[in-house]
Amino acid sequence: MRLWIKLPLTILNDPKMGRMTDRLFRRTIELFLLAGKSWDNEGILPPVENMAWILRIDEAVLLEDLTALQKLDIVHEDKAGSWVVTHFAELQDTGKRVAKYRRTATKRTVRYM
Repeated sequence: MRLWIKLPLTILNDPKMGRMTDRLFRRTIELFLLAGKSWDNEGILPPVENMAWILRIDEAVLLEDLTALQKLDIVHEDKAGSWVVTHFAELQDTGKRVAKYRRTATKRTVRYM
């Protein structure tokens, strides 16, 4: 289990996020965190009944929020019926960025030795 997730600064200027109610904004962050707990699942969220228990909310309220967030393309329901944080895996992928940094850092180090 991971202890952190990446939260992009672009959220501050994203009209989709800025126009959300406080409740939906909070729910979005909570869903990001739940997706982060199951990192290897590429944004797949736990079953609704489990999420509702973890978040200490009623399942009906959670389903209402998930439906609203689906309209904003924050989450979606996959073919298997699981809820998924849309683009979560791409937002969290640091592998390519780190590999690129290491390649350029190595080139700089070798060049100056």
